[in-house]
Amino acid sequence: MKALTKKQVVQRATNDKCVLAMRTAWSELLDSCNCDLRIVKPKKLRSCNAKVYETENWYILQSYDTPIACIWKHGFEIYDALRIEYGYTATSAQHITKFIHDYTPYPYDSPRFTACEI
Repeated sequence: MKALTKKQVVQRATNDKCVLAMRTAWSELLDSCNCDLRIVKPKKLRSCNAKVYETENWYILQSYDTPIACIWKHGFEIYDALRIEYGYTATSAQHITKFIHDYTPYPYDSPRFTACEI
């Protein structure tokens, strides 16, 4: 088995960070509604087929039926897990761009962690 390069090690850490953030955000959402998402009213992302859930600490983007990104409200850190969930879709990537523009302050230079295949 071949050893990982430094870039691959860094990407693995980023992937782990994204997965942890998504789990934490989704867990907070489920805790806030006692695991019944039917009582939560998500906001529609512009005119897209995507929804944004809000908790005390997170904004969570759900594209179609899958949570794909989240933003930590207190530091505006962006966690993009699209490639973990789907591989990649252009439409969902556009949803993430709109999500970032709508939920982070201008000039949109918040720290961003993007999960990718290693």
